[in-house]
Amino acid sequence: MATLSLIWSSLPKPCDKRKISYCEKEGILPVDIWEYEWTDATTFGNANPSWNRHVSGAGQSIDDTAPNVPATLTTTETNGFAYVAQNANFGASPGYGKTVQFRMRVDSQLGSDGAGALLVWGSVPNNRYTVVVTDTGVKFNATGAEYPMDTSVFNDFRLTFDDDDRNGGARLYVNGSTTPALTQTVGSSTGGTNLMWIGDSSSGDGIAGVTEWSFVRWTNADQIAPTSGP
Repeated sequence: MATLSLIWSSLPKPCDKRKISYCEKEGILPVDIWEYEWTDATTFGNANPSWNRHVSGAGQSIDDTAPNVPATLTTTETNGFAYVAQNANFGASPGYGKTVQFRMRVDSQLGSDGAGALLVWGSVPNNRYTVVVTDTGVKFNATGAEYPMDTSVFNDFRLTFDDDDRNGGARLYVNGSTTPALTQTVGSSTGGTNLMWIGDSSSGDGIAGVTEWSFVRWTNADQIAPTSGP
């Protein structure tokens, strides 16, 4: 019986998703951290949960029809917009925060400030974070300091943020690094709650171009930094 107890105590233990940070520190293996995802194996509309498509103006397009081929979002500087939005399962997680991971590349930049973006709104108003990807790097917001990198190839980005406190801050990790490439201490004072979108949502906002997206994954359970280097 003592031997059996010893074996049992050495086995990986399940982890409550709401305590993932604690479990990782304690060496307890968590269950799959991703609660939801879209991948290029399906269209945005057929994903579970599905995404809402928004396209307006000449020259704007969302091409996600080919299975296992990255979705291409194309927007121009002044004619309109093209983006996909998720809110049905991007819910509130007071006290825990959210984690979003996405893989994408820039084919070309047409806007003055960036080629494409990922935006997230927390569970309280006026708590927005914007990750802008350019043809030379990545930054928070259109006018933020840029982290230089080769964005012509596919990169993995992980965003963690406090979704119920505008002053909770956000961190952006690149390609599995455990050190944040960028941090932002205060969310934007732009309204909206429990919403995420990728692409370009506004005509003439300085963000336009051709970007390719392989996946977007997220959890409403915690802020989860990468635990090992690239």
